[in-house]
Amino acid sequence: MSALRFAPDGRRLFAATGRGFRSISVATGTDEARSNPTIHANALAVAPDGRRVVHAGPTNATLAAPSTLVGWTVAADAPPAQAWLAPLDATCVGLAFFPDGERFAAVEYSWRPGGGEASRLAVFDSATGRKVLAWESPNDRTVGLDVSPTGEQLVTRAGSALLVWDPDGPGGDPRKVGNTSRKHFTDVAFHPSGRYLAATSNDATVKLYDTATWAVARTFTWDVGRLRSVAFSPDGALAAVGSDTGRIVVWDVDL
Repeated sequence: MSALRFAPDGRRLFAATGRGFRSISVATGTDEARSNPTIHANALAVAPDGRRVVHAGPTNATLAAPSTLVGWTVAADAPPAQAWLAPLDATCVGLAFFPDGERFAAVEYSWRPGGGEASRLAVFDSATGRKVLAWESPNDRTVGLDVSPTGEQLVTRAGSALLVWDPDGPGGDPRKVGNTSRKHFTDVAFHPSGRYLAATSNDATVKLYDTATWAVARTFTWDVGRLRSVAFSPDGALAAVGSDTGRIVVWDVDL
């Protein structure tokens, strides 16, 4: 499984797999819907209201191949229905919805003609899959993606830097926030209040950045291996990190 997401009402589990997308009933454990198995799914996002789902992946087992975006509509009283397909000319390496569910963002990665790598951030219409905005990234290897709870900031990872984007239009390069060490960032997550961004690095630390100043507000150290993922509970009271050893730490954030 490349990614798992619960529907907001908890009734369905959405899965991105090497054989495509699956929508699974939590009550029965049975599949309600599947995508075309020739479209692999390695990125997945669910709208905050649960009414739309988007996944992306290549049409063959080569992960560096161009991806196809697939959009689904979800109703409480019917299985999810495929709404559209949108082929890309690049590989999708990150997906996230805006708070209103009307748009989603994607990080696209490709090879430049003649050699070299390129990354860009794009915004799409959720109802149609139509691309409405795109920015070239100043960093070749830009991955991961999270959208602030207000929809006013997008954050991607680029090695030992975070890139903070304005989603309303190409207003120059994104703001670059460097790590306090030389370690690469491995995951990011906004606090539900939008006041902080948690970021894990390729070490034992998770840092909370103040999203008004982008200074480090708190640092937590957990001796469970190199941290790979981070998340907040919906009420923001708890945070969790996962490590490369398979161990998970959950703690009271106390902000």
